[in-house]
Amino acid sequence: MVKPFSCAFRSWVLVTLVFSTAWAQSVGRITGTIKDQATGKPIHSVNIVVKGTGFGASSNKKGQYVIKDLPVGEYTLIASHIGYKSATKLHVKVRINQTTKVDFVLTPTIIQLPGSSVTALLPSEEAERSHAFVAVIRAEEFESRAVSLPEVLAQTAGVQIKKLGGLGSYSTLSVRGTSGQQVRVYLDGVALNSALGGGVNLGNIPLSNVERIEVYKGTIPTKFGGSGLGGVVHIVTKRAGSKVGSYGLKSGTFGTHQGSVFFSRSYKSFNYLAALDYTESDNDFPFLDDNGTRYNKADDEWKRRQNNGFRSLNLVGKILWNPAEKIQISLNNNFCWSYKGIPGRGSYQSKFARLKVIRNLTELSFLKHMFLNETVTLRLKLFNSYYASDYRDLKAEVGLGKQDNHNVTRTYGGEISLKFPLGQYQVSSLLLKLKQESFLPSDRLHNEQLFESRRWSYLLAIENEVVLFWEKLNAIFSLRQENYQSRFYGDYTHGHWIPAPARKRTYQFLSYRLGIKYKTFHWLTIKGNIGKYHRVPSFYELFGDKGATIGNTKLEPEQGLTYDIGVRILIPKLAQLQKNFLEIAYFENKLTNLIQFIQHSQMTSRPENIGKAFIQGVEVTTKSDILNFLRFQANLTYQRALNRSKLYGNIYYNKQLPNKAQWEINLRPTIFLGNYLEAFYDYSFTDQNFHDPYNKVPIEKRIIHNIGLKVMYPRWQVLKFTVEAKNLSDNQVADLWGYPLPGRSYYVIINGAF
Repeated sequence: MVKPFSCAFRSWVLVTLVFSTAWAQSVGRITGTIKDQATGKPIHSVNIVVKGTGFGASSNKKGQYVIKDLPVGEYTLIASHIGYKSATKLHVKVRINQTTKVDFVLTPTIIQLPGSSVTALLPSEEAERSHAFVAVIRAEEFESRAVSLPEVLAQTAGVQIKKLGGLGSYSTLSVRGTSGQQVRVYLDGVALNSALGGGVNLGNIPLSNVERIEVYKGTIPTKFGGSGLGGVVHIVTKRAGSKVGSYGLKSGTFGTHQGSVFFSRSYKSFNYLAALDYTESDNDFPFLDDNGTRYNKADDEWKRRQNNGFRSLNLVGKILWNPAEKIQISLNNNFCWSYKGIPGRGSYQSKFARLKVIRNLTELSFLKHMFLNETVTLRLKLFNSYYASDYRDLKAEVGLGKQDNHNVTRTYGGEISLKFPLGQYQVSSLLLKLKQESFLPSDRLHNEQLFESRRWSYLLAIENEVVLFWEKLNAIFSLRQENYQSRFYGDYTHGHWIPAPARKRTYQFLSYRLGIKYKTFHWLTIKGNIGKYHRVPSFYELFGDKGATIGNTKLEPEQGLTYDIGVRILIPKLAQLQKNFLEIAYFENKLTNLIQFIQHSQMTSRPENIGKAFIQGVEVTTKSDILNFLRFQANLTYQRALNRSKLYGNIYYNKQLPNKAQWEINLRPTIFLGNYLEAFYDYSFTDQNFHDPYNKVPIEKRIIHNIGLKVMYPRWQVLKFTVEAKNLSDNQVADLWGYPLPGRSYYVIINGAF
């Protein structure tokens, strides 16, 4: 269905290549030294960030840093380090094939209050220095790669991805054995999870505009103002700022094409950016069809996936205004449109079922630093989201019965947060958040406007962070009071809406979190966390969807108690800050009233409170730069995710939870040959697991091999060419029974700047 777009796309690629070649510029670099103002000594491990870009560096033991491959232009540099006040250099010019020298002198941030000590961190530093176990994935790790957001997250320890097909297909994630519903996903601070539920589809969020991804495992920081059981994934798009522009082009197997453009500028006190991404794919990959007889190999035959095409358009716009020295006002908008076929199960492929989605997120934020040298921060935020889906299945190919539904989910609200020093070594925070969500379904097949369901939520959170023992011990404690009031109508059963009197549901929860971080040596940090969280049933679980999922209005909220403890070791001599490390963590999740989808037939499933689940495991993550030409990244996850339900006469008790493999291993060595060549290899192993809660339908263990080569011309380093081959062994796998994933594929990627 996307083939009519292919000719136009190829023409656009050709024109863009000609244009980019004509405008291609050489690059330069920035070097310098960072010193302590008081002592004059060099400072090790200072983070230097080129504002509004993905470029940056860290200083070595001599206080020296180098930022390579910067496109010609004018930039703003920010240098930051814990215990020092951040320094900014404006109007730094990078010239063709030249080195610009920029030195910094940093001032300690000890503020003479009644004994108070406050340190300001950049957002990315705040995540990395969190008490929680956090993975920060920067753009440099996935740019110029043929990877999607689900694939990038799948390379993170403790994270598992479930996909229903190729590019753009519905994809959800599991963190430490929890479900997609139990993980909170934010895009630039705005929650993508909604009362509608069903998990967050990561398949239609492009990476071209992403600056970094933060994965908080098992812990939800108070600043996000939401509850869940598995943790948080925060996707941060690029910042408005300096004079920067870039583009990207990708083409590959199965009719896959992608084009993106990013543009950022500054004018007086205003920073603004605009970004566009268009993606399309036929997704007509071959797969082995078992004809619905899993154990009869005689009737298996190779077929191509049909009605699996996908296309999407994403637009991002940001405006940042600094009307005064300590005031910042920002307006962000993120728009997504996608249209795809719904192919159904491999043995029962559909031809005509379609799904169209429109999502728009808007956020207006006001930030003010007040009093006593900016030690008090006030933030006001207003947000609004709109999500509309059109599902059309007039042949009853996928669900139960014919469907033509238009469903709209709206969310709006606001929050107030205040952060201030309290006492000699304490910082306290307050957060108040109000939100309303509504779900309005309509049945176009019968020309019926159905009743609107609403949910109001109120949250009050208090957090206190204290530093003790000469800043070696850092502890954080938070309390969160959450209130939910839901009002819904009718019941969505077997694909039909049954009118019923209005019902009300009210929930009240008190959650807590305690985190401790102890720095025994400069190279060794011990972390530990405990938290209690809740999750209310979503409208998706209560009412079902287009017929493939049957709703259950008797569901009760899930509850969870999470623990973890571990160490983070900075590797000596090799280390630049946060770049060379070994992290080991042990975790436990104890879940009650767990909601699990139970398959009732090959076509339908129904959510039920199965009772309890116990999840425990170990995560190991390491990353090292060796001898200036080799980078090695690896992670290992071992987890036991056991169903402790006594449902149906204990038939599921101590069975492995579906789609929760015990072992996962990811390896990525990368070889650098100067500034000209980069070769990489990805190895991914996933142990055998199961499709069903009774553990009778196995998912075979899988090994995936990917390789790639990136070329950068010496005088045209503004242009990068990458070739990549994925799933070299053509491993035929599936995350969900009957929904095959692509086999071997090839891609060419071009990235440039202007």
